[in-house]
Amino acid sequence: MKSFVVEETFTEFLKSVNGGDFVHVNFLPAINSLYEYGTDLFFREELNVLSDNYPTLNNFSIESFGIDSVSGKSVVCLLVKNTRDEILEFYEPQRTLSKEESSTRVFNAALQTFVNTEIAVKSMFFALKDAKQRQRNDLYNRYVEKMTKLLKINCYSDFISSLER
Repeated sequence: MKSFVVEETFTEFLKSVNGGDFVHVNFLPAINSLYEYGTDLFFREELNVLSDNYPTLNNFSIESFGIDSVSGKSVVCLLVKNTRDEILEFYEPQRTLSKEESSTRVFNAALQTFVNTEIAVKSMFFALKDAKQRQRNDLYNRYVEKMTKLLKINCYSDFISSLER
């Protein structure tokens, strides 16, 4: 099974693709549900809330969630499986934050990545189409490179097909 660590640099890449725009997700009040009802139910519920606007969110599921010790420091780790059965890894150092705050941050980071990647894929789809129509191979090649990086997160073929209609 292939794994992809989602780092801060990917967030910056998403911001650049989306013209500086970035959708922030904050489900802090619901974090008590995380421990009361379990991580998978919590994550699925938050995905359901957002999936009306971002349909590709339904393509993700939690593989595991926990707090690990890395080099003597606590790290909250969320592993999410995409439609290609690849694992996306999200980490949040616990630092001085509580377990709940660190957990919230890692869940928010995952949701923000998925939402903003979908927005970026849509943006790149139309940019590629425009560059091809205008016969701008320089732009087309640049956008293909960006789209390739975006597709590391998930397979968006159904989503792209819906854009073509």
